[in-house]
Amino acid sequence: MKDPDYAEVERLCERHGYPAGIRTLLEKITRAVSIPGTRSVVLSGSGSRGEFVYSEQSSGVRMFSDIELCVVAEPLVSQEVARAEKRIRELEQEQLRVGDRTFHIDVSFTTPRTWRGHQRNFQSWETKQTGWVLWGEDVRDQIRADVDPRTAVQSSLNRLWHLLLYLPEGLLRGNASKTDQQVFAYVLDRAVLDFPLWLLVRKGILVSGFAGRLRYLKENSDRLDFRGVPLGDLIELIEPITRDRAAHRSESSIGEQYDRVLDWYPVMLGWSLETGTIEAFDLPRVLHSHRKEIYPALDWRRILWELGMATRLARTTSPRAAWAWLRDTKQVRITSFLWSMHRAASSAIAGNVDEAEDRLEQARVCMSELWPDDPPVEKDLSLANRWLELRRRFIAFLISYYRGLEQNRSYYRFVLEAR
Repeated sequence: MKDPDYAEVERLCERHGYPAGIRTLLEKITRAVSIPGTRSVVLSGSGSRGEFVYSEQSSGVRMFSDIELCVVAEPLVSQEVARAEKRIRELEQEQLRVGDRTFHIDVSFTTPRTWRGHQRNFQSWETKQTGWVLWGEDVRDQIRADVDPRTAVQSSLNRLWHLLLYLPEGLLRGNASKTDQQVFAYVLDRAVLDFPLWLLVRKGILVSGFAGRLRYLKENSDRLDFRGVPLGDLIELIEPITRDRAAHRSESSIGEQYDRVLDWYPVMLGWSLETGTIEAFDLPRVLHSHRKEIYPALDWRRILWELGMATRLARTTSPRAAWAWLRDTKQVRITSFLWSMHRAASSAIAGNVDEAEDRLEQARVCMSELWPDDPPVEKDLSLANRWLELRRRFIAFLISYYRGLEQNRSYYRFVLEAR
């Protein structure tokens, strides 16, 4: 494609008051993702809505938010996509040197036909409403989105994976630095901001943006039926985060805030399933019993591909056994693993060693069911070292299973090795 015109980048930054450093970064990204045949580069997520979290420093703009884009191109040549992805990783490495541990550039490349295909996730709907075309044709009105409420639930549950990735080693060992606490405070805040989406989409209500969803909850709290959800407490938790999303903001210790965030997952799940209160220890069983209500169905192409992966990772030659692993084990075990790891970490941080050991053993069992070929973690390691080793192996499992994550391997290594 020709050299991009950055007029829309400049207009976006003027609209939302983004500093020059962000404008320069978005220009570099637009150039990096451009491949021959590019028709449109669309920014979505917090960046397009004016909700980036960042701080200006002498070394540059420090980004806490990630940047989400979609490149619509035809033809879509795999070699050109690979070159663009390499350029993006190089840009990401530049920004990581500023200290942006939670920053990531998430780019998807798609054809016009796929772009116009029927989508069932909230992100597609929100892109249509609030996405920003950084370059090329305005293709937002071509999106067809019919949101499946289960995608919002799974999106919030998937936030447990980000909490796991960004949990600082220093926090687990009791020597967390100021940067560690700042980073994890931001990640905890981001998890909280998913709860209003979960609530509203389950009610069939689609509202764009973190601030928009909070405003909707406050203005309509009297008529919204959220029996079993202490909505006032949730609004009280969300409001300061929405008002000031600077990552250093924390009204309590990180350990206390961590527990507080984790406590909301059983509440939200119990409300969604109308099961009443779910005890934290019972959450994995509930996930399994109600998996069809929680996890969205896969399309047939994805099923075929995942069955092939299941045959290898579940160490079986039986199609029936592979299907059972995929249907009954994979997604439930992933969420259960994440849940057990977080409960083990929060117990360890609070000094409850016995409880932490029990939770870590549950996580180990989940990992062994997800990846039978993976050798067991050495038992003579310390609690913190076993937790960190299980995290490392889980990320290796995800990279093996989800092909798109392979390109993020170096980024994950950077996050895990950050001090």
